[in-house]
Amino acid sequence: MKEPAKRIFHREFLIALAALLIACVVTFFLIHRFTKPVKILTVHARQLTENNFGFTDSTELTNLTKSSRDEMGNLAQTFINMEKTLQKYIQDLKLTTAANEKIRSELRIAHDIQISMLPQTFPAFPDRKEIDIYALLEPAKEVGGDLYDFFFIDDDHLCFMRGFQLLCSWLEVKV
Repeated sequence: MKEPAKRIFHREFLIALAALLIACVVTFFLIHRFTKPVKILTVHARQLTENNFGFTDSTELTNLTKSSRDEMGNLAQTFINMEKTLQKYIQDLKLTTAANEKIRSELRIAHDIQISMLPQTFPAFPDRKEIDIYALLEPAKEVGGDLYDFFFIDDDHLCFMRGFQLLCSWLEVKV
């Protein structure tokens, strides 16, 4: 009686071992099937960030969208669309930044030109003790709209000029 029970036990043990081995192999293949798309997406995302969102090889993602018609395929298509959108955004940002830098440079040059046209030496007339003039131009932005100048026309007349309109105010200086 022990001998048949032992055979039954061994047979059942071998069947259970075979079932366990088959279950492990099937589980391995199922895990590989489900994790492979995630690995492809992870590698692509890493390459995308390492290339500063520049062009990357999207062949595997394109193949994934064709082979997987489930959520992984949809996610791969979303990655492809996201990459195209990011690349367009970065290109537009580069163009906008270059245009803004050009404008800033031109405004800096205009500011320097404008400031260089203004009187810079004070006191303006060190040999004339009866008059003391000081002026300052601080534009709200890089370039202001007003300019000024002052100068003696002759020994008795001082001209104040404001703006491009060449308005002169005459002041007769009495000694």
